[in-house]
Amino acid sequence: MENGFLRLSRSFFDCPFWEQERSYSMAEAWLDLLQMARYDEKPAVKILASNKDLTINRGEIHASIRFLSSRWGWGLERTQKFIDMCKKSGAIERRTEHHESILKLCNYDKYNPLSNINPNISPNINPNINRTSARTNNKKDKERKKRKEREEYVNDPDYDKFLLFLKWIDDNAPSVAQMKEPFTFQQYKAIRTEYAYDFIQSILFDMHNWQDLLKKRVSANLTFKKWAKKNQ
Repeated sequence: MENGFLRLSRSFFDCPFWEQERSYSMAEAWLDLLQMARYDEKPAVKILASNKDLTINRGEIHASIRFLSSRWGWGLERTQKFIDMCKKSGAIERRTEHHESILKLCNYDKYNPLSNINPNISPNINPNINRTSARTNNKKDKERKKRKEREEYVNDPDYDKFLLFLKWIDDNAPSVAQMKEPFTFQQYKAIRTEYAYDFIQSILFDMHNWQDLLKKRVSANLTFKKWAKKNQ
């Protein structure tokens, strides 16, 4: 069958088959670019180490040749040739912003069209009826935990940075903010000690773009650690 699409769940990229250590084929590298690209229509803003804002639009990826080489198990020359080939064919465009490399997938809307239709929901059924109470209770629990944590760590000089971190997640990776177990202050301090801020943002973007995040994962911290390990 030559026409149509093969729908692939984003959970595929979290399965043992995909996570197996290997050198990617060119087909796998292209598929990886598709799943890394920003899905949301609203642009995201990453704060660079230089404190400058970097804008990532729908269908774009903030990724250097060195980052992709490490991710795909390729040498720098092979990765550069692959990206050049994609650019020559019109599949990719590249731009720079504040000296950072951003790749744009030219036909991203064909692969991932925006849609408000959920094929698993009957049009005669309101999916929110049985979930409203659970969501309300979950929100109250989160607020209660935040208040307790705020009282405990309010004098810590890093706590204001943690609040800015949570605000960044709310604005740029809202699916992560909605997870049942969001980041705690201590978890934030631990990942900031271990990882660069731009790397943390990149992983959070990937988590947010995974459509099954809220269905398959509960803890923001554990999910982040797993994905960070996979992308190092």
